[in-house]
Amino acid sequence: GYQFFSKFDMKSSFWQIPIEEEDRHKTAFITPEGLYEWNV
Repeated sequence: GYQFFSKFDMKSSFWQIPIEEEDRHKTAFITPEGLYEWNV
């Protein structure tokens, strides 16, 4: 099979990929401080 490597976060661009509002719940995680979801 194929193997590849992707370095997606080239100078913080990974953090600028928008997440559709209806998909944000899929990124949720809980901490002692509360529930968080990624917005971008």
